[in-house]
Amino acid sequence: MKGKEVLRGMSGNKGTVVCKLRIIPDDPEMGDAVPAKLKAIQEGECIVAVKTVPAQEPYLDKAAAIIQNSGGKLSHGNVYASTRGKPSIYNTQGVVQSDGSTFQIATDVLKDGMEVVVEGYSMTVEEEQGDGSIKRRNYGIIYEHVPDAGTPSPAAGAAKPSLSDLMAKYGMQQR
Repeated sequence: MKGKEVLRGMSGNKGTVVCKLRIIPDDPEMGDAVPAKLKAIQEGECIVAVKTVPAQEPYLDKAAAIIQNSGGKLSHGNVYASTRGKPSIYNTQGVVQSDGSTFQIATDVLKDGMEVVVEGYSMTVEEEQGDGSIKRRNYGIIYEHVPDAGTPSPAAGAAKPSLSDLMAKYGMQQR
């Protein structure tokens, strides 16, 4: 179940998944090398990164979704996600958030291990331009994941539902 909105960005590819986040820190000195945190990704986790590069693709295959701080519709992460049917969200730092702020960086706002609902295509906003034309922007939104009231809390000693159980419960498919 969706909780409060955590972050929004531009829609790179549609789709909805429930997942745990894996934050991939940016290390400019690594260039296109694969960070150790990315090598440790588990099947079904969502990657949150500054950017992705082709050298990371064997690890990106395990990701349920890709979230990037910046980029464009044709950036590597979005093209990769689109060709594999995975939701993606990009450019979180330039989008007006629900609280009115415009500078939210995914790798700073989101936390490692956080369980979220990623909606790669959540809403369309129409903006009238100075010449009278309408510009449509598609946004993706990341929400906190809130277990149903009937689902026992892991803190109460109950086993936490698996990602596949959650996806089945919400009618989602992993691709």
